[in-house]
Amino acid sequence: MANGAGGDRRLNMRATALNDADGQRVGTLLVLSDVTLLRHLETVRQDFVANVSHELRTPVTSVKGFAEALLDGALDDPEKAERFVQIIMRQSNHLESIISDLLELSRLDERAGQSLDQQETPLSEIVQHAVELRQTLADERGVTLAVTCGAELTVRVHAGLIEQALVNLIDNAIKYGVNGGVNRVEIDAAQEGPTVRITGLGLAIVKHIAQLHGGTVTVTSEPGKGTVFTLRLPA
Repeated sequence: MANGAGGDRRLNMRATALNDADGQRVGTLLVLSDVTLLRHLETVRQDFVANVSHELRTPVTSVKGFAEALLDGALDDPEKAERFVQIIMRQSNHLESIISDLLELSRLDERAGQSLDQQETPLSEIVQHAVELRQTLADERGVTLAVTCGAELTVRVHAGLIEQALVNLIDNAIKYGVNGGVNRVEIDAAQEGPTVRITGLGLAIVKHIAQLHGGTVTVTSEPGKGTVFTLRLPA
């Protein structure tokens, strides 16, 4: 049902017969409980559980891929080996973070909305990490990854989750954009009033991550010209 503020509320109704001392029914007691918040938390939890396998796949694939690269000869190149090990470590930390968030959200209590470890982080750092994770795939597909992000832009977020969202967007752009003749993926970040805008091609999987941060994801598409996914986060 809709409330006076224009939003929707979910009410749970229970009815109990009221009898007098002789057992005669004299009325009915109705109890209405506002379960709007509970239903919202359940939806957040269900969405997270439904998408967790997808969210875990990217870091797991990255760890496996860079580990295989090390075994295939990258260990003989100290500079490359160190970079790959750093990526593996970062993705391992990300996996730990996702699991921790899943456990917190599953409890459906007041702390669920505060379960994310959000810190003030340079956006360029998050974007660069996401691009680095997909650079090898881009090179293999002949796709150029172009980044425009001012060093002054900062956001208070769970850096690992936002990186995950960007990786999903970039990954999808590379894999599916090539079939449409795309050979350039642009990741552009800029301040827009009270939000920070990040654009790119990608999957709706990032919607959940955006909502956890109080942000939004929108998409526009024009045949022959491409598709733009816009991820907006509170500045």
